[in-house]
Parts: sequence; C-alpha cells; structure tokens
Amino acid sequence: MPLWYAAALAYQSALHAIFFIVFLNGKHPARAFGILWTLLVFVLFPIGSWIGEYDLFIKNAFFCGSLVVLCRFLFRDQKMRKIILAVLLYEIMLVLFEILAVPTMYLLFGFVPDLRMYGPIQKVFTLIACIWLAVFVFGTLSVVSKAPSTHTKMFWYLACLLFNVILLVLAVCQIFMPYNPSFFESSYWGVVAVLIGANLATLFR
Repeated sequence: MPLWYAAALAYQSALHAIFFIVFLNGKHPARAFGILWTLLVFVLFPIGSWIGEYDLFIKNAFFCGSLVVLCRFLFRDQKMRKIILAVLLYEIMLVLFEILAVPTMYLLFGFVPDLRMYGPIQKVFTLIACIWLAVFVFGTLSVVSKAPSTHTKMFWYLACLLFNVILLVLAVCQIFMPYNPSFFESSYWGVVAVLIGANLATLFR
C-alpha cells in the first residue's frame, strides 16, 4: 500500500471517528477517538475492502453491524435508537461521497479510470473523495447533531427512509460499478424482500 493511500485512509478514519464522537456526545472523546480510529484503520476497513470484492451488501452490513456494537460499547449512555441513527447516517455519507466522487472524476477527465490501480489518477480520486467526505461529515453534524431527539415512531420512519436509500444506492452500485447484469439473478429479489419487510415493519409498528 503506497504511503499516500495509507495517509488518506488514516484521514478518512479520523473523520469517521469525529462524526461518531460529536454525534453521540462522547464523554471521553480522546479514548473513543483512539479506539474508533485504530479499529477502522486496522480491522474494519481491511476486512470491508476484502468483502467488497465479492459483495457490496455484505460489506456494508458488516460495517453497520460492527459499528453498532462498537458504539454501544463506547457510548453506553446513549439510547440504542440514536446509535442506530448515527450508523445509518454514516452509511448514507459513505455511499454518497463515493458516488459523487466518480462523476467528479468524469467531469475532470472525461472518463472514469480504473480506480483499483495505485497511479496518479487514483491519487486525484482519493483527494476528491476525501474532500467530499469532509463536506458530508461536517455538513451532517452541523444540521443533525444538535437536533432534538426524535419521537420513537418518527425515529423508525426516519430509519426506514435511510435504510431504503442505502439499499437502493447499493443496488445501483452493484449493477453499474462495474456493470453486473448477474445482480438480478443473485441479489435482486433478496434486496426487494428486505425492502418490503422493512417498510411493512415500519407501517405496522
């Protein structure tokens, strides 16, 4: 792994840790930052990258599940619903900033290069992705972190909405990045079933 890529990974992990600490009002921010940053850099991102080579849905489910457990341990004074909301917002930021970085690359170069190569083009892409991530993290914190805690029923509506957006975005990524028509044979009906189940659970809650 090139040094510049490792630096970008450390920077992005720091932004992720800051998001959770500020959103969840961590009482021991230095301790929480150290634990979150270390696990993101050396455990979650390496495992997530390996899983992502096979399935984006499993990768993101792994991230969400791991972060819920980790945040429950680090921010024990917070309600579970706020932790779930933080993880869902984090996942929204994660998928959106990566998607926005790709069209930005297209506008700059007129094509989308192979981003798996450690070359000059990927350096530019990584820089763009880091900028978009900072915009999403601090923008979300400025808008949402100080908002009053939502009513229980409203929380489930919001969580369902975020969950729908995440699954739909991941479905698009699975089809087009790279182009993958076999998605409809392997994962499409599973995604539809999960979406229907989540919406029905919210409707009758």
